Amino acid sequence: MLLFCTPAAIVLVFDPFFVYHKPLFIKDLGFDGTDRYQNAGLINSWLADPDEPFDTVIIGTSMTQNFPVTAIRNEDGIHALKLTLAGGTAKEQSSVLHQALKTGRVKTVIWEVYSSFGGDDPDVMHDQSPLPLFIYNDSLLDDWRYVFNNDVVEEALKAAIGKKKKRKPLEQLYLWKNEEQFQRFNSPENVRAMKDAVRESKQNGHIPLTMSPPQDHYDFPSVEQNLMPLLEDYPDVAFTIYYPPISYYAYAAGGNDLFWQRMKLQEYVLDHTADMDNVTIYAFDLGEDFGENLANFMDPSHYSPVINERIAQSIVTGESRFLYRNPDAYSRTLAKRINLFAKSFAK
Repeated sequence: MLLFCTPAAIVLVFDPFFVYHKPLFIKDLGFDGTDRYQNAGLINSWLADPDEPFDTVIIGTSMTQNFPVTAIRNEDGIHALKLTLAGGTAKEQSSVLHQALKTGRVKTVIWEVYSSFGGDDPDVMHDQSPLPLFIYNDSLLDDWRYVFNNDVVEEALKAAIGKKKKRKPLEQLYLWKNEEQFQRFNSPENVRAMKDAVRESKQNGHIPLTMSPPQDHYDFPSVEQNLMPLLEDYPDVAFTIYYPPISYYAYAAGGNDLFWQRMKLQEYVLDHTADMDNVTIYAFDLGEDFGENLANFMDPSHYSPVINERIAQSIVTGESRFLYRNPDAYSRTLAKRINLFAKSFAK
């Protein structure tokens, strides 16, 4: 029995992700980049702690992992907590944010709304690394899945000996930068392949983009289930929703279906939050030198940390040109820009 309980005891004492408590023996141990576990610890041991002055959370996918938390400071000069999930689905993001909001300490949420909110299945989870929902609820009966988890035990042993490799300070948590991948994406060989993809899209009739959607009605069940309830249930929390830019190449290669599904998602959220005073919406596809400049991207969607910094600054200052207010004008302007990009790029 003692042998059976020893791994659980090690996890409870050295708790590598701080799900139960802050580090007991090594105060500067740092944070683990395993976001699906570490976010639970950030919520339970930092956000919920009344002695910590955190009141703002940032949530989204890998598109938001480079969001500079130091740009968001509250009245005590403390930056926000970043609760991003690489590849996080709408349900997973909503589950994490719900647990954060239940602490009663969140005043502001900055939420990246991206492709998973446009999917047909609101309950879909990441296919390779699903969120461990058992640490994002209030049931102690589920905790055995954490304390007897082999990977968690292994990390607890590393924490016990003070191994800090790969652990980061809070302000650097989840950041990524891959210069080699940016270079590969913009290499002559890959650019030629992308030009071929745009030409194929044109030949198949997906480009140029039309100035009106190809279908009359769009449904977004994931918005209804994973976004709207939190906006409605927490009217005293200020929600900033933002749509990150993707490359104009991604739009050109994806054609009308991708473009209008994204545009209608944005319009749908705007329509359903029109009467909510606690919701502000930003969109960044029309940012100058954002989507049309492929040097900003390491793949069709993931942009450089510099773009993250510009997005953060625009949100902090309330830059009005990025406020999402007129869907028709926005989609038409963007469609024209993408069509011009596709025409020039395919030559």
